Amino acid sequence: MQLSKTALLSLFLMASLGLEAQPNTFDVELSRNGQTADTMLNALMGDSDLETFMNGIGADYQDRGELRTSFNCISIRSLSDSGHTVTTVWEVTGASPVAVDSVAVFGIAHLAPRTLSNIVRPLTSMVASEISLSFARDLISGYKFLEANGSAYYAAYGNQKVAMVLPLKENFRNTVIATAGYQPLENGRALIAGEVQLHLENPFETASIADLWWHRKDNRSQVFSLSYEEPFFWRLQFGGRLWFYQNLQDGLYVMRKSRLSLVKAFSSTGKWSFGGENSDVKVTEDGKGLGLSDHAVRSVIVENEWEKRDSYWNPTGGFFTRVSGEVGDYSTLGSPNLILYRIQSRFEIIRSVWKRWILTFGGNAGYVRLSAQGSVPLSEQFRYGGASTLRGYREQMFHSNWMIITQIEVRYHLGGMSRIYLFVDNALHSTRSELPVAGGLGLQHRTPLGVLRVEYALNRHDSPSQGKIHVRLLGHF
Repeated sequence: MQLSKTALLSLFLMASLGLEAQPNTFDVELSRNGQTADTMLNALMGDSDLETFMNGIGADYQDRGELRTSFNCISIRSLSDSGHTVTTVWEVTGASPVAVDSVAVFGIAHLAPRTLSNIVRPLTSMVASEISLSFARDLISGYKFLEANGSAYYAAYGNQKVAMVLPLKENFRNTVIATAGYQPLENGRALIAGEVQLHLENPFETASIADLWWHRKDNRSQVFSLSYEEPFFWRLQFGGRLWFYQNLQDGLYVMRKSRLSLVKAFSSTGKWSFGGENSDVKVTEDGKGLGLSDHAVRSVIVENEWEKRDSYWNPTGGFFTRVSGEVGDYSTLGSPNLILYRIQSRFEIIRSVWKRWILTFGGNAGYVRLSAQGSVPLSEQFRYGGASTLRGYREQMFHSNWMIITQIEVRYHLGGMSRIYLFVDNALHSTRSELPVAGGLGLQHRTPLGVLRVEYALNRHDSPSQGKIHVRLLGHF
């Protein structure tokens, strides 16, 4: 059993002052050489040791939630003829736990009352103790759209009722990211790719999240994705997410996925989701010529997302992780069903190394396989390369059953949202003996249109004139 600092101080004072505890009373014995009993009785109420001890005892009761406890001195007497020792007897009343009747929140203007009630409901009826205040801090930290704006405390109101008061502030993030990629080709032409990501938080004042993603690699490849998440169902302490995904890949096949998940946020481990996914792949004539075939996957997926970066636009510390695991029934016409296993992750770790110098280490990893030594079809393999994974290479030019991509950046913060940085990207994967490696430099700067990020990257085979240029515009509103 661990004791708080207040409890340890109280035990020390009990030993030094001669405390003898009783069920509803306790004695405090004071000894002073050179002082008579009369002198000590006159100065007793101002005695520093006694005041410190009583404050420590009172704080200990408050930490346990016994807020209405009072101490009454019922006896003061001398214990010896010499008059150097005096004992006081104290009566304890009202020493019983007090429950939180309600939770008062300040600083929140754009959340529906029902959503706010769902967030703080676990705090009601708890004992009004220091442990409950600590639990409240942890509870709020589990929602990335809320931040503490001061210390939580208790306040009395009405007929001896107690409310927990939470000073908070909102931290909703609405962003749009537009990316353009430029690569010169050998025939003198250029290949231009594009991407748009739209992220909306709290569009209906329910702390919901909506995401749209559109990505074009070339005229034969295009991805469209749409998702919507509600953190709470009615008065329940969990919510749900609906996700739709469609991918035309190199003119070979069209993949459509839909997923429905339950979602729950935890302060200590981030946000978890559990759900089912349906995936259908329709192969084109070009795909059939390569031996591809239509198939479907019915999966169960568990995902965890943990966001602890101190800033979204220009972090100086913290980390971000997203990990998902999938087990599904893989079926195709004319073949026995197989089991598909997939695990994938994305991560970033940010550390300040010296003054404005920041080091980041991040990347992606994934592994997929089919049971009974089944060959993983091209449509189920991981695709990577380009602006968000391997800078210096064409968009999604690699595919494999497993891959580990690392991205290292050395950043110098210029202030605000601006920075310059050097980077190195590389990958281990299952399809090539030669490892992809690329490096380059980047600049991020705030402009009237938003945050502009420009990167120039070379892979291991490029000459300077063959370098890839990635341009992103990041806006928030």
